Amino acid sequence: NDGINTMEFNVQENIIYKGKASVVNGRFEFSFPVPKDISYNIGKGKIAYYAEDSLIDANGYFNGIYVGGTADYIISDNYGPEIQLYLNNNKFNTGGITDKDPIIYAEIYDENGINTVGNGIGHDIIGVLDENINEMVELNDYYHADIDKYNSGTVIYQLNDLNPGEHSLRVKVWDIFNNSSEETIWFKVTESDEIILEKVYNFPNPVVDYTSFQFEHNKSDNILKVTVDIFDLSGRLIYTIDHEELAAGYRSESIYWEGKNMNGYKL
Repeated sequence: NDGINTMEFNVQENIIYKGKASVVNGRFEFSFPVPKDISYNIGKGKIAYYAEDSLIDANGYFNGIYVGGTADYIISDNYGPEIQLYLNNNKFNTGGITDKDPIIYAEIYDENGINTVGNGIGHDIIGVLDENINEMVELNDYYHADIDKYNSGTVIYQLNDLNPGEHSLRVKVWDIFNNSSEETIWFKVTESDEIILEKVYNFPNPVVDYTSFQFEHNKSDNILKVTVDIFDLSGRLIYTIDHEELAAGYRSESIYWEGKNMNGYKL
């Protein structure tokens, strides 16, 4: 308005539910429980849609619904959500190493659904790095429900330029009945830009029928070319494994060996 007059307008910014639904023959349906943290005064709501099939997309909205009040029957729930907290993907183990730009990756489940409304003070999904509550991150907008489900989903949030050294990460989540849970992991940001390996091991060990080699590293989202040389107790090379993978996280894929030598004979 070029700064001439003050304009008043309404904003709809508290998301009651955000999820994905399968589309079959052009039709879809979904359902979800409404959180306690809505405004109980009856007000106009809005559903926004977006669809795509890799070739074309579609969008639209419907604002002929009203939100507010309470249900005649409300079930009892006194348990908070289940949280599985990782970095980059679900192969990360607490205490592992990362680069300076890890991604918060949390898998969340609650029988009755997750609260992402942001309307109740203190009921947001939050992430806290190194217990610095003055700079905690609100993660409501980064939660995505699983397809055709309202009670499970993931939080994905990019961290940037972390200082080298030990860090902690705590994530707190609320369900629609305002029961909370939290989970904490620890990790170490490596100082070097060169590749660093830790916790290199194989399991089962000793080897009977097969074994699997794994390791932690600091090169997520890179193509790793791995060579595993296997020697006998006399120091003779008996088998070499060449392996290549696109590292989605900070733990390698399992590299299998069936306990055979280069001629295919079982050792």
